[in-house]
Amino acid sequence: MRRALQRSDAEALDLVFAGWMAEQGVPAAIAFDGKTLRGSRSETTKARHLVSAVAHGTTRILAETEVGEKSNEIPAAYPLLDPLDLTGTLVTADALHTQQDLASYLMEKKHADYLFTAKGNHPILEADIRALSPDEFSPPVEAGDTGHGRIEHRRYRPVPP
Repeated sequence: MRRALQRSDAEALDLVFAGWMAEQGVPAAIAFDGKTLRGSRSETTKARHLVSAVAHGTTRILAETEVGEKSNEIPAAYPLLDPLDLTGTLVTADALHTQQDLASYLMEKKHADYLFTAKGNHPILEADIRALSPDEFSPPVEAGDTGHGRIEHRRYRPVPP
């Protein structure tokens, strides 16, 4: 199986797989994020970095693309999400992807909603959010999680549209 996969065209196989996944139905929410593949670095090549779209609450990968060696995750988001029908889907991403162009792309081209993290890498946005009155927010939602050797506690306050 390994030799057969090594000889296959990874891009063509990914397109076929993405088509099959699309036939399985669109999830209510997807997350996309990048990861560097452990053990993929050699003496002559850098470690491979992939960006994946995953159905929330599952391990179902909907699409995956490699980030170019001289690029980063931000431009890789578009070819990753282009083949997916995201109509009515909530797309979540980490603070790196909190970009106006990506938000517009999701709303206008993909007809999806988004939930992005606002952190210090966008100081004007963070200041605008902090300046809002607490009355303008929905009641807080609390979530906890354990993993990676730590306990995380989060409190979300959805911002009005």
